[in-house]
Amino acid sequence: MWFIRTLKLYLSYFEAEKILRRYLVLGAFDGLLVSLSIIIASSISDSLSSLNLTVLAGVISIVLASLWSTLSVEINELRVTYRKLEKQLLRPLKGTVFERAFIITSIIATLTHSLSPLVGLLLLIVFNLTKGLLFTIILSSLILFSLGLLYGENLRENLLSGALMISFGLISSSIVIILGGHI
Repeated sequence: MWFIRTLKLYLSYFEAEKILRRYLVLGAFDGLLVSLSIIIASSISDSLSSLNLTVLAGVISIVLASLWSTLSVEINELRVTYRKLEKQLLRPLKGTVFERAFIITSIIATLTHSLSPLVGLLLLIVFNLTKGLLFTIILSSLILFSLGLLYGENLRENLLSGALMISFGLISSSIVIILGGHI
């Protein structure tokens, strides 16, 4: 309990809950769309033999891209906030709870954004078990909608966000299906 309370306290100093929720949704969305697109394309082209490697390679590349973007962008943003706080307090914050909060928030944000695309691997597992493309598309829609529910500030925004997530998933799927018929 002490660890959880302390962690929540540290994360509150930099409003990390919003950051983490954003990264969870963004990373999972990326992983799901890449996985779904590859599964649909492989099903259409009847080239399922390299599907596992292709999806894994796509998701790993998103994981690495997310890791780098978090390290290079979000940590710099947190550092700016940290330095502004030092200026406001007119003292360095080295060795304080704020420094620990900065470090913990940076690590958790990086892990959340980097690992959340792995949600896309759920689709690969389900597809491998069921070989049901329609079932996989429906499952991805449900997951996308659930992710959308995390993103809004109230019920109306949550539902709208969920609907938009499903829409983009279906648009992505449709594009792959259309391209698959012409390539």
